[in-house]
Amino acid sequence: MKEKIQKLLTKIQEFQTIIVFRHDAPDFDAYGSQYGLATFLKDNFPRKRILITGNSNVEVGHDLYPVDTMLSDEEINKEPFLALIVDTSEGRRVSDQRYKKAAYSVRLDHHPGEAFCDLEFVNTESSAASELIYFLLSELKDYHFTKESSRHLIIGIVGDTGAFKTSNTTQDTFHAIGDLLEYGVNLISDVYQPMFARTMLDFSAERFIMENYQLSPKGVAYYFLDQKDLVRFGLDSDEAKKYLSIFDNVLGIKEWVCFADDARKHEYRVSLRSSKYKVSDVARMHGGGGHDLAAGAKAKNKEEALQIIKELDEHL
Repeated sequence: MKEKIQKLLTKIQEFQTIIVFRHDAPDFDAYGSQYGLATFLKDNFPRKRILITGNSNVEVGHDLYPVDTMLSDEEINKEPFLALIVDTSEGRRVSDQRYKKAAYSVRLDHHPGEAFCDLEFVNTESSAASELIYFLLSELKDYHFTKESSRHLIIGIVGDTGAFKTSNTTQDTFHAIGDLLEYGVNLISDVYQPMFARTMLDFSAERFIMENYQLSPKGVAYYFLDQKDLVRFGLDSDEAKKYLSIFDNVLGIKEWVCFADDARKHEYRVSLRSSKYKVSDVARMHGGGGHDLAAGAKAKNKEEALQIIKELDEHL
């Protein structure tokens, strides 16, 4: 591992331009790991050109991160660059596919998946890509974190652990959080409040879901948000999954699923969760994947969506 970390450092030192990529439909860890890594590099290599790219149609949190950070072709093609790809299990899921133009690529992730970069740092035991990145960067003894780089990494960890409520939270997770808080980050005002701020429309959406969700015979709770619902609540299909936490820790509900109408692709974006039962197998059967207890998939229509519920019941 020390040799790999040294190789990463050598590549960072070698390139004048470094571009940090994230996955499509970014969540808190995608943004947190991307901005945390990029900020760390800007702080420690101020003469280098450190860029962020990736598109999204929704903000994570309210005014927490930009909706769209896609770079122009001119910026991408200006000179040979190092691509650092965070929190992404497959090449097809990289938000900006121009990562393929990189002179050298490095993946930093915690998802299972096939290698697609020149150098790979993958630890599926890490709670978040942000956690993995913290431990890698902390090995670079001549370089330092700042409050801002620490804040981004904490946001990524808090996001992927559901504020430390999910089973992927480990002793290492709290070790990383404890170290990062030493740089002056306030967990409440700097992290929780901007991450979990809610609007009155959020309240309305939650009420709608609680009044309209369905429960399968085996204990799978699920809800649909069609285009008229998304417009009504000011949501994008990427955003709809944030209400899945309504079903956390409800006795009798074993798995919970969101089906959000994605008008851009004419399909439903599917998000599956559980605190105990593996949902990723069913997700893979429908063009998706992810973690055992938190996965994503696609359904071309409501018939396929209901088939997913049937398959989850059969698994249970």
